[in-house]
Amino acid sequence: MWMRDRAHWPESKLSVIPNAVQMKPFDEALPLSRAELGIPDDAFVVMFVGRLDLQKGLYDLIEAFESMSVRIPESHLLIVGKGPLERKLRERIL
Repeated sequence: MWMRDRAHWPESKLSVIPNAVQMKPFDEALPLSRAELGIPDDAFVVMFVGRLDLQKGLYDLIEAFESMSVRIPESHLLIVGKGPLERKLRERIL
């Protein structure tokens, strides 16, 4: 457990919540290359993978990325997932 081993939190204060994602459908998934995504090999990439929900802080991520991309214009943000914010995030980004 990262919080126990690295952050030194007492185990009595921690609970493990198993991942609810069924991994079986992804067993045969093939990765996409940067070229397939239109991203240069030397570009800086930030990637989020998860449920597209308000509690994940995706609007904060997008805002932070916009600030960062001014200093690193060759950067790309990838957001992968599904959830209630999908439509709103697409509208915000595109």
